[in-house]
Amino acid sequence: EQDLLAADLYLYDPQPAALIGSSGLYQSGRIDNLAGCHAVMQALLATQTAVSPAYRLALFLDHEEIGSATPQGADSSLLPRLLDRLDAQAGLDGELSYRNRQASFLVSVDAAHGIHPNYPDRHDQAYSPQLGQGPVLKAAARASYATTAQTEAHFRWRTSAYKKDLQNFIMRSDLVPGSTVGPLLAAKANLPAVDLGVPIWAMHSVRETGHLADQAAMIELLTVYLNQGT
Repeated sequence: EQDLLAADLYLYDPQPAALIGSSGLYQSGRIDNLAGCHAVMQALLATQTAVSPAYRLALFLDHEEIGSATPQGADSSLLPRLLDRLDAQAGLDGELSYRNRQASFLVSVDAAHGIHPNYPDRHDQAYSPQLGQGPVLKAAARASYATTAQTEAHFRWRTSAYKKDLQNFIMRSDLVPGSTVGPLLAAKANLPAVDLGVPIWAMHSVRETGHLADQAAMIELLTVYLNQGT
């Protein structure tokens, strides 16, 4: 104890993830957002041998649930500074760097609120993602998600080789939606972006519920996206 200069204390549920029968549903802590991190890493690994002039960059950030205003959070200069350094390394500066930035695209991968059988009234009937029916593109009138009609069209075009379902979530206009790091990163680095995620139940609870098929589909979708740009 005399050698310890400081300490942090973290409390978490140690129970491992478990399948719910043969339904494909599973329960686990921290699906939001370990599922997103896992899908991004798997897609990067699946495309690591592809030759491309573009950077394929993944950021795994801290403190999204407490506002992201930390040096290692999304509400910082981390991403724009990193992009500036990459451009400088490639010999791009001034106007060339600005053009390179505008030709870039951001995909924010974070869990989505699937329609819950106990609370169906919390969703707009036209935008009610179902567990097991594929990844979800998220948008909101108050721009708390990064997706716009223009960026959604671009993403769908880039992933046209993905032939499975892609769901949409738009929060009811009389309810306040959540948010992700997507709008923060897009604003800080001035990047076009979409928000994407697997649908889950009971987000932010100790035990969240997701579907194995959605995770597999998310990996496939991101792999198609990364391969399309090669």
